[in-house]
Amino acid sequence: MNKKIVISIFCLILAGCATTPTAQQFAQADYGLPPTNYQEVVKNYYSETLLDPYSAQYRWLKEPYIGYFSAFGEFKFGYIVHVGVNAKNRMGGYVGEQQEALLIKNNRVIANIPLSMIKNQP
Repeated sequence: MNKKIVISIFCLILAGCATTPTAQQFAQADYGLPPTNYQEVVKNYYSETLLDPYSAQYRWLKEPYIGYFSAFGEFKFGYIVHVGVNAKNRMGGYVGEQQEALLIKNNRVIANIPLSMIKNQP
């Protein structure tokens, strides 16, 4: 529980410091190749982080779209995928769907973005 509180505070601090890329940064941005197999990329990402990845249930909330993520003044560009994941905990019960946004570039997840930090993006 304390970990969630610390992460939430950290996200709020980052959100307060967030900036938007300039028009020149958007023009020069490298988004990578459009992910044709984004569902497989996302499942592979979660297979490394979930306790029981084979029992995970996925719900695809949006098709991938170009976007960015800003952390500590550095912009990462790629394709954002919104996904709902319901996975089992250590006791073997499902925890309920957790919705997240993942930033994918060249068929690799480069950032897990809190949904509260997603803004209208080009």
